Amino acid sequence: MPRPSVRGLITLFVSVALVGALALWLRVAYFHITLIDETIAGDALYHVQQARQWLHGDQPEAGQLPALGAGARPAPAYAAYLAAIMLFAERFDADFYQITVYSQCLLGALACVLTLLLGRRFLPHCWALFAGLLACLSPHLVSIGTYLLPENLFCLLLLLSLYLFVTAFSRQKAWLYLASGCSFGLAYLANPVSLFLPVVLALGAGGVLHLRQHRAMARALPLLCLLPMLLFALALPPGEAAALRGDTSDRAQAREAVNDQTASDGSAPGTAGNLAQNLRQFWDWELVPGEGEIYAYPVFVSMYHTSRPAILSYSILEALHKWLVLFLLPGALLLAMRHRLADDRWATAFFAYLVGAYFSVVYSVGPVQARYSIPLRPELYLCSAYFLYRLLGGLLPAGKPSDAPENSVEPRDAPSS
Repeated sequence: MPRPSVRGLITLFVSVALVGALALWLRVAYFHITLIDETIAGDALYHVQQARQWLHGDQPEAGQLPALGAGARPAPAYAAYLAAIMLFAERFDADFYQITVYSQCLLGALACVLTLLLGRRFLPHCWALFAGLLACLSPHLVSIGTYLLPENLFCLLLLLSLYLFVTAFSRQKAWLYLASGCSFGLAYLANPVSLFLPVVLALGAGGVLHLRQHRAMARALPLLCLLPMLLFALALPPGEAAALRGDTSDRAQAREAVNDQTASDGSAPGTAGNLAQNLRQFWDWELVPGEGEIYAYPVFVSMYHTSRPAILSYSILEALHKWLVLFLLPGALLLAMRHRLADDRWATAFFAYLVGAYFSVVYSVGPVQARYSIPLRPELYLCSAYFLYRLLGGLLPAGKPSDAPENSVEPRDAPSS
């Protein structure tokens, strides 16, 4: 792989500093201005009580833990994260909620930086920066950090897992596949819905390598990311494993939610109309249908009520959102039509689309909340940036990605004269 130039390193440093600093500042400013009705309620109360139970060894009676919302599942990784912060707050007599939110602001800023770095694997720098800035300014990603919910942690772990996986794919290093598997394992413990995502990515990577006619060992390397996942699943206590699967009452509640939802629109569970409605609700801008707001829990006042620049950015992102979601389908078609199996940039874009497709399919078959799509906003922005890059490639100068792997080649639609 060619060594980056000094100019390229300076550009990368300035971009990372810009995206990281702006993302962190926005999230901290939002926290200082926002007044939330109940800071710890609903699913957040469940995670906090579970963390307190793990930390102090309390054994609550049956039914003492609050019920999770429809479609939600316990997140042991997030409960462990809260327990560690809780222990720190108790040792140093600090405010648990404030420390948690400040740490989540940092996680959100790191997620924006990872969005930029992942974009540089298959996009020119300007388009990767475009996706990173969208993640930085997204009101959903800004506001979710003030709630004690696992979406913020899962967003970072998902991006880290995907970044490690595409790096392992381009370099074909066993230890990188194992590292990505460990990251996928932590992501699974933050959101059990991601259980089969590394399986899908490993099969996709194996298929690409098979079509490239690489040797059998190279085709089997992506399967190494599944080994840490198996260890995470085996190490999970039986009680927690049962909770992740959901008990009978949870499933009954989920079925009741589906029946209530389908009764209102006249479609039967499992029909194409119901699946389309779930998919539309999953990618919707409104976290609470009909209220047009981005808040998971009621908010009295926030930065998006008082700051004119924040209101302007909110309006722009809201207007762009439906178009960015609509860009997913034609972007996938362009990816399929312009496939270049020998180009690792194409493979990276393919993996990013696989992540979005996986969660869209999984969440379309059951009760869903728009909140669950918040961790996928960086992937949404990256895939939309890929579509715009291909669509406008003939109108704007398109350079080679700064982090392009060594077997990446510049695409040519016609032989040069």
